[in-house]
Amino acid sequence: MESAQLFSGNWVIQVFSKDAAFSERFVIEGSLASDGAYAGETTTPPVSVSGPRWFLRFEWNDNAGSGWQPSDVRRTGASFTLQEGLVTFLGADDNFSQLRDHDFNDLVLRCRNLDPEINPRIPLTTPPDFTVPKGGWRRDGHASECPGRETPDRREARSIPHRSGSGDFLPAEEVLPILRESGIDFSVPRADIIDFLNNSEFTPYPAIADALLQLTEARPLRCFVPIDVIVFNYENTPGVKSPRERADVNVNLLRKNVVDGYNNQHGTTYRSFENLLR
Repeated sequence: MESAQLFSGNWVIQVFSKDAAFSERFVIEGSLASDGAYAGETTTPPVSVSGPRWFLRFEWNDNAGSGWQPSDVRRTGASFTLQEGLVTFLGADDNFSQLRDHDFNDLVLRCRNLDPEINPRIPLTTPPDFTVPKGGWRRDGHASECPGRETPDRREARSIPHRSGSGDFLPAEEVLPILRESGIDFSVPRADIIDFLNNSEFTPYPAIADALLQLTEARPLRCFVPIDVIVFNYENTPGVKSPRERADVNVNLLRKNVVDGYNNQHGTTYRSFENLLR
C-alpha cells in the first residue's frame, strides 16, 4: 500500500473530484511553507507547494469513531501539454485495507508542476507557428496535427491474438506493442503500466486495453493517445462501473474518452471517433 507521494520543486495542488461518503483530506509535509491538512472538497482553493523534498498523503474519516486514517494512493493519470506543462492526477482509496474497493476515486487531486526546467514554455504567451510543422506533411497534403506523435502506417488490418476465455488477458509485455501499433501509448512510468495491465482483478486496464484493440483492429489512430489518459477519463465518468471484462466496457463511452484524450493531447476539436483513424 502506498500512503504518501514524494514531490520536489514547485507544484499547484487542486481538488479535482470527490466521490466518497467519508470525509476526505490531503496532508502536505516537508514543504517550505505549505505544511498542513486541507479539506478534500472541490471548494478548497488550490494550494501552491514548493520545496526540495516534500510529501503528500491522503486521509479519510468515517465520522463514526475511526478518526483520521491513511488512504491508499495511486497515480491515475498524467499529461504534458504546451498550455499547462506537466500535470499528474493522484487518486485515493479510503476505508480500512480489508474493506477497500480499489477504485482510487474517493478523492482525486490534480497536481500541476510549475518548475521552468521541466516546463520551459510555460507560460505560453505566443503559440508557435505550425504552418509548416516540424513533422512535415501528411500524404494527403495536409499539415500533420501531431508532429513526432504520428502512428506508423499499417498496410492491413491487424488480427487480435486469441484469448482462451473470460478473465484470460494477454500479458502486459505482449499487449504493449500491439497497443502501440494501434496508436495507444502511455504517459506514466512503464513499470506502472505493466503493473496495471497485469492486474485484471483490481484495475480496469486489461479490459479497456482489450476493448481498444477491438476498436482499432481495422485502422489505427492517426496520432498516439496515452491509455492512462483514456482510462482516467473513463473511470471518472459519473455512474460508470469500473470494468474487469471487455464485455463490461461501455464501448460508446470509451470512444468518447478516446476522442477527448486525442483532442486534449493534440489541440484538435474532433467529435467522432472515426475521424481519428487512419
